[in-house]
Amino acid sequence: MPVSKHISKDAKHVRIVVSGVFDETAMGAFRRAFSETSNSCERYEIDLSGVTSMISAALGILILLNENARLINASVTIINPSTPAKRNLELAFLHRMLDICFV
Repeated sequence: MPVSKHISKDAKHVRIVVSGVFDETAMGAFRRAFSETSNSCERYEIDLSGVTSMISAALGILILLNENARLINASVTIINPSTPAKRNLELAFLHRMLDICFV
């Protein structure tokens, strides 16, 4: 599965992992992954370390997540973006909008 979701026991931390191609199919799974979380979530971590390529619409879904997270006062952090993911984030200037963390 190109998208998996891990929720902490208290449901305040959600980690969504995307691997392979971040395309229309992965976008649908990604959208479901964050829309099915509760409004009590305080922190989203999006792990893009396994992304081999991504379409431009995937950038839009990250913006949508960020906007939705702001509505519930939650934070969004991109974790370890792969080289292709990092390049796309930078080309779209999303590295200025989203927190990016390399661990």
